[in-house]
Amino acid sequence: MKEHIYFLGIGGIGMSALARYHLHIGNKVSGYDRYRSSLCKSLEDEGMHIHYEDRSADLPQDLDRVVYTPAIPANLGEFQILEKSSTPMSKRAKELGHISNKGISMAVAGTHGKTSISCILAHLMAQSSFDCQAFLGGISKNFKSNVHFSSSKHYVLEADEYDRSFLQLEPNFLLISSIDADHLDIYGSSEEIQKGFSVLTQRLRPGGHLLLNEKIDPQLLTESKHFSYGLEDADFSAENIALTDGDFVFDLKHPEGKIEHLKFSYPGRHNLENAVGACAMALLAGVSGNEIREALGSFKGIERRFDLQLATDSCVYIDDYAHHPTEIETSLRSIRELYPNRKMEVLFQPHLYSRTRDFATEFGKALSEADAVFITDIYPAREAPLEGISSQLILEKVSASQKKLVDKDEFLEYLKSAQPELLVSMGAGDVSEWVEPITNCLQELD
Repeated sequence: MKEHIYFLGIGGIGMSALARYHLHIGNKVSGYDRYRSSLCKSLEDEGMHIHYEDRSADLPQDLDRVVYTPAIPANLGEFQILEKSSTPMSKRAKELGHISNKGISMAVAGTHGKTSISCILAHLMAQSSFDCQAFLGGISKNFKSNVHFSSSKHYVLEADEYDRSFLQLEPNFLLISSIDADHLDIYGSSEEIQKGFSVLTQRLRPGGHLLLNEKIDPQLLTESKHFSYGLEDADFSAENIALTDGDFVFDLKHPEGKIEHLKFSYPGRHNLENAVGACAMALLAGVSGNEIREALGSFKGIERRFDLQLATDSCVYIDDYAHHPTEIETSLRSIRELYPNRKMEVLFQPHLYSRTRDFATEFGKALSEADAVFITDIYPAREAPLEGISSQLILEKVSASQKKLVDKDEFLEYLKSAQPELLVSMGAGDVSEWVEPITNCLQELD
């Protein structure tokens, strides 16, 4: 029986993947979001009815179920009306668990890297004899989407730690890439985050496989039986790494032997580590070495993950989703390694008042990898402003000699005269909407 499912916060990357799934299986899909992003426009083009004003009086009357994101504010009129109604409601995480737990679940967790790893893994699985269905936290350039549908019983998905969402999952395969302090508005401390991941490992199905980044201390987790992956001396590791014409070429060592001469065209050593993790998961699931070699060489990347927008003799422009100090530092160091002789200028949009409050010093240190730093206002997402918390807190901690707070128009005007050699934009908010005008501006200068 077909349903009419209403999504509150339909424009979120995880919510939109679920909306696309339900449209794909023939359900009627509609929803609300506060902002008509490019992703929302794509959903509209696919046949979903979306509105952008809190219109509780105009809610559809034929709703069967409501799926909502925890980012929706509790005082949203539509949310309050629906919560009082008889219409069944569930959080995004519960809906994802309901879909994926009926199959063979391949979950990728971690405070950093999970989108890249899950996108690479989904591509490896999709190109193999197993195929997969995938719910991704970014837009795969191979799928041209954040979803992939098939008749496969394998589900590749991100296990999101925010709001302890990942505890709705029952994975057969679980990869954990990192357990750093984040979302302290939810967890309160790094110890509580570690406990959350520990509980997640206990949700592995009997006979399931746990795969940990070699940098993670397994004693932090309850489940001790695991495989490790990384670039050093892990169970699954890259050997004989070479950079040839901009591509990584390496051998993958694994417990049963070695897969030689793999090619990976996505820049940054952290992305090579992500690829090793994805290959390890695919091998554990039964994908052959030859299938992995062929698929990995055809991986095209992910939008807003080390995403090269422009590369000319005079200017390189990279856009990246990094919004945590560890991610920023890792990405900037990788970019510096690729372009050691260019002046690096970074545009950063802080994401959340609480994260700015908790990590202002760490953000400043990470951004100081650059030669020039420009910081926008904080993107609040689900949060109300916090007294005394602003982008100025981060700027004060940046040691680069050239640093400034900017708005969009001011920054575009700066670019016209600055003619940057190497520009990087970073953040998880609507700085993504700046990418096209920045690219156009730089192209006009070239």
